[in-house]
Amino acid sequence: MLGRPDICRTGAYRERGIWGPDDFQAAYVVNQEVYTPRVAADLVEPLSVAKKAVDETVRLQVARRPEAGSNPA
Repeated sequence: MLGRPDICRTGAYRERGIWGPDDFQAAYVVNQEVYTPRVAADLVEPLSVAKKAVDETVRLQVARRPEAGSNPA
């Protein structure tokens, strides 16, 4: 679906990490555990769904009105 496996309707995809199931960009970004915030497990999925909804809203807005994606600053 246009390079967007995260919105695949069939569920035939694996979503984990950045650019693949085994990546997480560990070669470039590593956080020490002490600096990693703890998030309650029951909040993680709802937060990711809400973020994806906001991202999709912005994509739709930019698709309909390209000037909406420009930063006025």
